[in-house]
Amino acid sequence: MSPCPNCFVIQFQSETEKEQLYWLMYSLWQSKAFYPYLRGSVIPFVILRDMKKCIADGLEKMETNPGQFQKVVETLRSLEEMEKKFRQNLKLLQDAKRMLFYKYM
Repeated sequence: MSPCPNCFVIQFQSETEKEQLYWLMYSLWQSKAFYPYLRGSVIPFVILRDMKKCIADGLEKMETNPGQFQKVVETLRSLEEMEKKFRQNLKLLQDAKRMLFYKYM
């Protein structure tokens, strides 16, 4: 596999570590924590040093109150499921509208 410019890989010791960091990164992304670190005028990116700092800050906050972080993760999962159902319902509504016009035309 050849390297990809402006990309990096994170490896984990366990599935639990991967899951925790996934939700941490998702939380950081949703809270726009990476915005101050964005560089590039055409293709925005975050350099590895800034990414490490942002992750370290997030891990520090996560480790000071792991119970609260777990509650946030559970809430995020619930909201993701609700969003998925909402999108499915929107698709069904679009299909129903289309079928209505097909019958009419």
